[in-house]
Amino acid sequence: MAQAASQTLCAIHPGTQAVALCDLCSKPLCEACRHEEVSTDAVFCSASCLTAHRAVSGGLPGITHAELLEGYKRPIINGWKLWLRSLPALTLHVAPLAVLAGVVYHGIPEPVEGETMKAFGIADVGLQVGFLIILVFGVALTQVVLSQQYTRLVRGNAVQWTLRRFVFWAATWILIIIVTLLGYILLIVPGVILSLRLFWADEFALVHEYGPIRALAEGWRLTKGEAGHVFVFQLLAGLAAYVPLLLLGLAFVALSFVLNVMRGGVSGMGVVEGALLSFMILIFYSVLHAPEIVYFYGMRAARATPVAAEGKILNI
Repeated sequence: MAQAASQTLCAIHPGTQAVALCDLCSKPLCEACRHEEVSTDAVFCSASCLTAHRAVSGGLPGITHAELLEGYKRPIINGWKLWLRSLPALTLHVAPLAVLAGVVYHGIPEPVEGETMKAFGIADVGLQVGFLIILVFGVALTQVVLSQQYTRLVRGNAVQWTLRRFVFWAATWILIIIVTLLGYILLIVPGVILSLRLFWADEFALVHEYGPIRALAEGWRLTKGEAGHVFVFQLLAGLAAYVPLLLLGLAFVALSFVLNVMRGGVSGMGVVEGALLSFMILIFYSVLHAPEIVYFYGMRAARATPVAAEGKILNI
């Protein structure tokens, strides 16, 4: 709940001292006319503003409409703040998966020069597929944890939620890839536009529990007229993530060197190196995805209040 400045008068009852600001449109409100939303500690000037807020945030605790709009205007900075705040939860959820991935990866035989996939047995191929599935599941789990930390929309255990929604999320991504590839095959430009317009369909499928088709439709609707802004955001977020990627890469090389020395120079990637590599891949993905989460919900908030979203220049 935003507090009104001293001597500010109520917009609805002129002459009455305002005590708060509407969390949707920022109108000053007196004690008599405000509509409270207890679950978010927010106040609104009218039932319509309250309804619009619920439509955007789902009545979620812990985040106000003003914070959502701020995320839309400064997604990278606010996204990294979300990442830092979420790092303990991310580590708790990702570390066990990384260890499992390291064990599976260690069981995959190293390819011999000139060897083809035909030389691998069914069990070896199964280990490769299993390693890939673990990493992909880790990506989905990372996304769930970040959304849970930001919106509280995900209820209960994040791993159970991800298991329940994983097939729908994966199916949504398969559809996105197919549609985008068709766009590239027909003409390059449609493929680029489709990839930008469907940028957030997976969030609808994974967190908002939509089916794949509806998730694509909602993603398309959300980004109407926003393809240019999504492109700029992706470009800036990718450039901003270059430094964290470099630091994580250097850290992995240094740790691998130390472990290799401890093993007496034995070549190959052990369980620990595989786990570290998997952990760093998922953590780096979270660095990239945290600003996307902030921008996604900020864009939804801006759609509900187009006036409040005017001048939406991305500020890193």
